[in-house]
Amino acid sequence: MNSLFRTLSYCIIFIIALYFFTGSTLSIKQKNNFPEEIIPSKYDCLSNVWNDQDRYAASVPDKYKSSIRDLVKYLCKKTTNDMEKARVIYTWIALNISYDDNSFNTGHYRDPSPESVFKSKEAVCEGYSSLFEYMGKQAGLDAVSVIGYGKGIGYHKGDKFSATNHAWNAININGQWRLFDVTWASGYGTGVNGKLVTRKRFNGFWFDTDPEAFIFSHLPEDSKWQLNTHTLTKKEFENFPFVEDGYFEMGFDGKTCFQNAINGSLTEFPTAYGVDVLIHVVSLPYQKKITRNKDLKIKVTAIKACDIIIFNNNAATHLTKSGNDFSAIIHPHSGKLTLDVKTDPGSSMYSTMLEYIVK
Repeated sequence: MNSLFRTLSYCIIFIIALYFFTGSTLSIKQKNNFPEEIIPSKYDCLSNVWNDQDRYAASVPDKYKSSIRDLVKYLCKKTTNDMEKARVIYTWIALNISYDDNSFNTGHYRDPSPESVFKSKEAVCEGYSSLFEYMGKQAGLDAVSVIGYGKGIGYHKGDKFSATNHAWNAININGQWRLFDVTWASGYGTGVNGKLVTRKRFNGFWFDTDPEAFIFSHLPEDSKWQLNTHTLTKKEFENFPFVEDGYFEMGFDGKTCFQNAINGSLTEFPTAYGVDVLIHVVSLPYQKKITRNKDLKIKVTAIKACDIIIFNNNAATHLTKSGNDFSAIIHPHSGKLTLDVKTDPGSSMYSTMLEYIVK
């Protein structure tokens, strides 16, 4: 009888313990179920699948640089498909042709023909796109130049366009047209004493860019080159939410942004700043405004970053570092919120990547 009683007692204790253990586990799961905005991005700056092609294009021997024909022949010698051909040409132009600041600043433009650009190694967008088209055709690619409106150098949020001001390229690869901007791949511009000064910096984002991300800054004069299911008018383009280049380069998904901008649920992007750190967003809000007092999970992957901080109303939250991953759960308060990165362990200097508003 005592044995039976003890057995029943143990069973009851086990059932009670199991109940509380399961309840506690469920409570923990619910407690840690913080809202996330996972970024399903095509572009990942951390995993460059074109490393081999980029290195090859960056190390062309001088003897192959005397003519466009010889250069293209050398560049395409080790390629196996049209996309690889496009990549080596894109990379070579971006690395070797510099933006013609003097032409832009004075309004006196050079001959934009491929031969002239190849010889001078300087051009504005028309020269970049004409050289890319010409070299592409030399390589057997179905390449064209596209003229349109660009929210680039000299553009200010809300500006209206009276005339076209930019040129880029489209290439038909395996029956599908793809978009490329080799001008913006070659560097970025800054204003110095009222004049444009460009800095060389290779940017792979503008190679085979998703049309949905491309349209935020590039409107072709011929609407067929938008390559999107929804076609924007020039007025819609002018009123479309403005986004800095760095935003999409961090990996935010263009398709999601385009759809939400069309339906009106995304009206303002966070301010994005160019930083010399490879950043890939994993979980971050798309829109500029963040809801106050609502827990939010933040996660990014960063190469060469030693610390990343969330600044919110002068309060700092250090993201937890695990390898190249940085994450934190924050409880944002009203005011400005920035995501800042530090690359030098011996320095106290941080660079702002993104800026939000908490309301």
